[in-house]
Amino acid sequence: MDTNILLKWFIILRTGSHIFAVDIETLNNSIPIDEEYAQILMMLLRGDEVRTDRGRLPPPEIPSLPVGFNIPKCGALRDPGAINLDLCFIIQLSCHISLTEIEQAKSIMYQTAERLGSFVSIAVVAYSDDAEEIIEFQENGGDFLDAVEKIKRKPDNCRHCNANTDIALNLCGDILRNKGRPDNIYPNAIMIFTDGVTMKSKFTMDRDRRRTIKAADMNALDGATTIVGMFNNTDGHFTGEKEWNAINSPSTRDGVAKLMPFPVSDTSGAFQLDDGLYIDVFADHAARPAPSDLYMALPGCAKPCIQFSDVVIIIDRSLSIPVNDLALVIKFFKSFIENSDINYESGLQVAVISYNSKVMIHADFGKNFSKAELLQKMDDIPVRTAKYTDTASAFIYARHIIKRGAREGSRRNIILATDGRSRGPGDSGPDSTLTIKLANIIKADNTTIYALGLPNKNLIDGLEEWNSIASEPLGCTVINMQQEGFGFKDLFLVGVMLTNELCKDDISQSPCGFNATEAPQRNFTHWLDY
Repeated sequence: MDTNILLKWFIILRTGSHIFAVDIETLNNSIPIDEEYAQILMMLLRGDEVRTDRGRLPPPEIPSLPVGFNIPKCGALRDPGAINLDLCFIIQLSCHISLTEIEQAKSIMYQTAERLGSFVSIAVVAYSDDAEEIIEFQENGGDFLDAVEKIKRKPDNCRHCNANTDIALNLCGDILRNKGRPDNIYPNAIMIFTDGVTMKSKFTMDRDRRRTIKAADMNALDGATTIVGMFNNTDGHFTGEKEWNAINSPSTRDGVAKLMPFPVSDTSGAFQLDDGLYIDVFADHAARPAPSDLYMALPGCAKPCIQFSDVVIIIDRSLSIPVNDLALVIKFFKSFIENSDINYESGLQVAVISYNSKVMIHADFGKNFSKAELLQKMDDIPVRTAKYTDTASAFIYARHIIKRGAREGSRRNIILATDGRSRGPGDSGPDSTLTIKLANIIKADNTTIYALGLPNKNLIDGLEEWNSIASEPLGCTVINMQQEGFGFKDLFLVGVMLTNELCKDDISQSPCGFNATEAPQRNFTHWLDY
């Protein structure tokens, strides 16, 4: 595998039936696969992209994996989804709104839907004197985009000045409440294109506006983000500024842009990066332009995983392991722990063992270990080796730790890093018999064993032992670092694969909590001022 890689993500517009496309460009002699790269991939696999620069990161794609992995046996990589979102568009079709601006609003809706992808469900409400759900709430896709293109203003349904914006906002709110999916994983958003002048009659304009702002407040209380596209008011001297600003409710979530009302007539206000987002994920975050794209102003949450697993890490510190390699293995496991959810209630519980002629327990199972404490335990592992490779005794200790401290209902795993040359004290030479016997007992007790095959000083192949102790399928549980082309730099991708293996979809573990807990910040009495 070529491990010199520069990863760039970008989003492109629809081609044929494709709604959302990701391209990965790999360049030779550039940035090697490293810990930062692995952190990004692990974050995406866990469904955590909303916690950082969410709008700039598409779903995970993994480049060529290290030799030794057999993807068909492992199964597909977990797909947490792109941006899960329930979205309601509102477009004002009053007669005084120019056809040019209506077409521009349709273009913005179309491009926004293309960028969001099929994990989003969308409806469209049109209004003037009344409001109607002209495109039923549905999964985003080609049918929705075709329906957007067909939106027309019907003159016989058009009252010249009338604009009952409150009815449209209430209808969108009802759609999101009654047809939308669970808010903790599918946050709600409204994008409205309006001239900002609610008017049933010029004699009741103040009262009409109060109804509109109150409707917007009610949607915000339900946790909906609202983005405003400003139509020009070509009829009369009324201004929509107060109403636009009062309706607009940017998301308060970290990593989501706080977009203010933008003019529909100048789509650069909505799409400054109109040719697609082209982001170098290794670039300095501080050097990136401030997000202003509509795509980045919409809240979203990927489907999270739960890593409710008990993991025993076993590290071979026998004389046949080069000391520099031992240091790199410890560094890898530290990185894996750092980028995992260490949580006794719902995440990983980790124990750490090292061994040669003796077995040392550096960290045991227990609810009192924080991630910081666990990382300190990793730092305390001696970076030195000694005679013998008593893997059988290490398995006995690991089995005892699992029997005594595994949590009810957890998945149980052992990750063994060894050169595959078991030899206990007093043995005249390598002998895997007892090691394999104990591994079979452990596997029969519903524990998965992964074998991280380390190089050794004598260049002796340990594949036979690894294949005998690891769980099926071997293409997913045996990492042979003795193969040509596999180096310690590839271990970061091993961490990605382990993250994928330990992740199981669980909506109840969503980090979003958009509903009510992160409602847009608003003054919910300001409509009384009109």
